[in-house]
Amino acid sequence: KEFLMRAKKFPPQRGFRKPRAGVLFLRKHAASISEHGTRFPAGFHRLAEALFGKDTNKGGTTMKRYVNAALLYAVLGIIGGVFYREFTKFNGFTAKTTLSVVHTHYFLLGMIFFLLLLLLEKSFSFTGAKTGRVLVSYQIGLNLTAVMLGVRGVTQVLELTLSSGMNAAISGIAGIGHILLGVSLVLLLAQIKRSVSAALV
Repeated sequence: KEFLMRAKKFPPQRGFRKPRAGVLFLRKHAASISEHGTRFPAGFHRLAEALFGKDTNKGGTTMKRYVNAALLYAVLGIIGGVFYREFTKFNGFTAKTTLSVVHTHYFLLGMIFFLLLLLLEKSFSFTGAKTGRVLVSYQIGLNLTAVMLGVRGVTQVLELTLSSGMNAAISGIAGIGHILLGVSLVLLLAQIKRSVSAALV
């Protein structure tokens, strides 16, 4: 009853969204209402976290790391694109080369990937104790792949003849990078799925 009486004292203001106003009201007064003996279902707290994220310093630090990682890979992507254009232009190379996909890897699998993680962290707070190790593995795989694409591209532009061992080494290291990327991505998606499922219960 006390909850309903408080709700009536906060009529929706003009130009203010009713659903968001209601959720803000619940979040603002949940603690005081709980002190009077009212018990909320477990889904209420999960819903609040899903809408607004956890108001903790840890969560803020995690989101800052995701933003910093996105910025880093944006810079690497720009560098990769500029290098591809200028290096091929300087050498008069017009054929296809793997240098053309280095910057796209950094933009899509680096910058955009971490921006999506930022949004998911804000909505579902999925980051846990094992997330850091998975992301380290993911970034190692991404950079191994990008570096080997760059090495392969440079040899193509310069028209260098590689020995079979060197050729296999470049392909093998790139393959290891792809494996690390794939496994890390599956593990991360599984963790996000668990967090989303828990938030929707």
